[in-house]
Amino acid sequence: MASILPVSRVLGIDPSKTATGLCGLGPSGPHIAEVIPQSAAYAAGSAGNLAEGIHQAKHITRLIQTFKPELVVIEGYAYGNQRTLAVLVTVQTCIRIAIWRAGLPFVEVAPSSLQKFTCFGKSRKKEDMKLASFKRWNFEHDSNDVIDAHALAQVGWAMGREDLKLTVPQAEVIAKVGLTYPPT
Repeated sequence: MASILPVSRVLGIDPSKTATGLCGLGPSGPHIAEVIPQSAAYAAGSAGNLAEGIHQAKHITRLIQTFKPELVVIEGYAYGNQRTLAVLVTVQTCIRIAIWRAGLPFVEVAPSSLQKFTCFGKSRKKEDMKLASFKRWNFEHDSNDVIDAHALAQVGWAMGREDLKLTVPQAEVIAKVGLTYPPT
């Protein structure tokens, strides 16, 4: 398949068991910056992990239909917290299936790579991502999940763009990620 890069509309997704951050980025900047909160049933304990994953996948499918991104960039699985791993894997798998079914190519970026891309080559804490996001792109939001989603969209925006001046750490992150294409 021929390369689709660079693209003009990128959707960044930062999946979480509590609130998934979304950011749609286009030539004029962010178009969408929102959070998918947990479903009420999941928060109340009356719905399982799969129901929560389906809830989030439905929301993302509607967003894909309205925003029409050409590329989706999603944060990779974070294996560090064994207590919430089953929830995160289930939710993120449902989201990936929704992206795949929409026929969109997507990029998966490891949490440490996202921090490296955003925080001037360093792996940082969530609070540091807010400051770096503001310094680098003049982007602010109350939600750490949306901050991360915006940074993920910036990774997708940078892919295939020869005209952007990337730092060495950013170029290393871009070189490391690869597209996953949908079925033909």
